[in-house]
Amino acid sequence: MQRRRDQQSTLRRITQPTLVLAGEEDQIVPLKRQEFLAELIPYAKLGVLNGVGHSVMLEDPEGTTEAIYTWMRQPLVLR
Repeated sequence: MQRRRDQQSTLRRITQPTLVLAGEEDQIVPLKRQEFLAELIPYAKLGVLNGVGHSVMLEDPEGTTEAIYTWMRQPLVLR
């Protein structure tokens, strides 16, 4: 991972609506990094599942589904 090319400029150019879904207890990609990722993507929304680790879909499938449905229900803003 340390040798991979930095993609911050790529993230800043994303124009599609984006949901970054993170587990509060993620030990692989800590919440602070997920917050930074969401900040890099224009108009991205960060969703955090409490008590969940790295595998949000496996650890909390209902919470994941609800977070996605809630995000999808928001008005679409064309940029």
